[in-house]
Order: sequence, then C-alpha cells, then structure tokens
Amino acid sequence: MPTERYTDIANSIRTDTLPAFEHFARGEFAEAAMIVEGLLFGQLDSSMDLEELEVRRTYLRFLILFMKYEFEGNWECRAVRTLLAELEVPLNTTLGNHERILTMIQLYVHAADACNCGLSEEQFLRLLEHEHLLELNYEIWIPVCRWAFVHEFIRPLEMAFEYLTIHSQYPMRDSMWKRVNLMLKLLRGTALRIDVASYVEHLLLVPQIMEFREDMLPVIRSHFLWDEGMEQHMLSKLAEARDGSGQFDNGPSQ
Repeated sequence: MPTERYTDIANSIRTDTLPAFEHFARGEFAEAAMIVEGLLFGQLDSSMDLEELEVRRTYLRFLILFMKYEFEGNWECRAVRTLLAELEVPLNTTLGNHERILTMIQLYVHAADACNCGLSEEQFLRLLEHEHLLELNYEIWIPVCRWAFVHEFIRPLEMAFEYLTIHSQYPMRDSMWKRVNLMLKLLRGTALRIDVASYVEHLLLVPQIMEFREDMLPVIRSHFLWDEGMEQHMLSKLAEARDGSGQFDNGPSQ
C-alpha cells in the first residue's frame, strides 16, 4: 500500500494541477496544457526531497504529453517512445518507482497503440503485477478500462469491476462503476437499454461524453440499444458540460 508520504505528495499534486483539470473538464485542452507545462518546468527544484521530485517529475512528464494530445489530436510518438524507454530504468526511491510503473501503464493504455508500441493482454497483465507497484487504485482503472474495452480484453475489465465493487470510497463512484459494468456487458453481449440509459445519466464531463461517443456508442448501436431520444439527451448533457456545469475530481493515478 502507498505510504502516508506518498498520499501527501499526491494531494499536493492534485492541488497544483486542479486548475488544469478544470480546463480539461470543459474541453479547454490548450489552457490545460499550458498550466501543466508551467508546473513541469517551473516548480521542480532542488528544494524538494528526492521522493517528491521523482514522483512529480514522472507524473507531470506523462501529463504534459496527455494534455498536448488532447489539444493537438495526435500523440508525439517520439516523445512517447523516449519516455517509455526511460521508464524502464529504475529510479532511486520506492515511491518514485511506484510512480514509474503507474506512468508506464498510463502511456501504454493511452498512447502505445497510436505509436505502434502496444502490449498484448498477457504482457499488460504482467505489468499490473509489477513488483515496484504498491497499489492500483480507482484512478488508474479509468484509462485501463477504456484500453481493455477497445481491445476486447475481458480480464482487465473484470479486475477493474472487482476493485470498484469492493472499494466504495472514491469520487464519482456511481459513474465509474456503471461505466465498467456497461463495458463488460457490451463485450459479453448481455447489455440492456436500461444499462446504457443509466450510464448516460451519469455523464457530466466533456471527456467522459467524448469517450462514450467514440468508443462505446458504436458498439451500443450495433446491439440496437440506442434511439433518437437518447441521442438528444446526450447532446444536451454535452452542452451542459461545455458550459462548465460538471465537477471534476482531478489527480494523478496514485
């Protein structure tokens, strides 16, 4: 389990990155990227102890690539491959190495397919069990679920479902649980219209809705679980999200 020190570092990062994630939730990706860039190049100094420096630097290096992708629409694949190669080298602290493996997971699920350096399901499951990984919590399961769903990998989704069912103390619990539940049912061919409608009711943020439209909706349509009324309702929720009505709980996958 992560230490109290790690939790303190994570909370500090959450505070510093909150403005970026508020922009992100509204779809303002250029503004979010600028804030993260400022954090990466403006706040990492020798006054921090080595643990905090390693955790912050590792996480923010991934986050700036992610925000730039959202803004530009393409991954900087050379930077992705460079960072993946650097992450293969162990760091000096336990917490730094934990963050190193978390960041590898993030890069593989978000960027590796686009950059032609993806993993098989077996390779990915081994990464989830890496000896330097202290814990997989709710935040890391968000991108893992999307990656597994797109690739039709059942086992990572089952692991996420088990975690999110057993652990109840995390933000946006209903939304996250309904998301992975719907993903599993769609892959198993057991989803019902009520499962779809129930998840749509919990869509609050622009990135959530865009993921739903890009990844899940084509499968939902293929199962004849969508209609015009549901489409209009989703579009109204997208308009609300762009107005900034949604609330975003930010933070690194720690």
